[in-house]
Amino acid sequence: IILLLGIIAGLCSPVHAKPPDPERLRFLMKFAAEGLEVNADEVPLPRIVYLSNEELQEHYLGSSILSYAVRKNILKIVPGLALYSFYREVMELIEGVDYTDPDKEYILVHELVHYLQLVYRKLHLDKVRCLRETERVAYRIGNLWALATGHGHVYNGATIFHRSQCFDDE
Repeated sequence: IILLLGIIAGLCSPVHAKPPDPERLRFLMKFAAEGLEVNADEVPLPRIVYLSNEELQEHYLGSSILSYAVRKNILKIVPGLALYSFYREVMELIEGVDYTDPDKEYILVHELVHYLQLVYRKLHLDKVRCLRETERVAYRIGNLWALATGHGHVYNGATIFHRSQCFDDE
């Protein structure tokens, strides 16, 4: 599941990767857990890997769709900045993005929601028809973080609805 950011341009400017501080990540995870109404006190932090922008896009879109998106210049419209892979059980972040920036923390909150949805599978994953339905809650909690802190992006209801719908073949 990926957090697509179509509004903010230039977020993937080359800087040295700054991984989130483990204590700060723990704090963000507690916020995500409160939104999910679960306890994260005994939950270990997720495994995090850093990928190039192209690798992350390929993990989300697949190589054939990524190739099409690059040809049509779509990735400049909807760059992905993070992904929680339910299948690989890993949070994937883009190398070169400063995730210590308060304006990027809502992204981490969003992906931590997905991590906790996996940890608490019976409460969350077992109740959805497809993984895209997990986006509704992740965007809601990410929005709450952005509103509470005044940092980040708040997604509107139409965007959240569109990104959380199952496809017919799922």
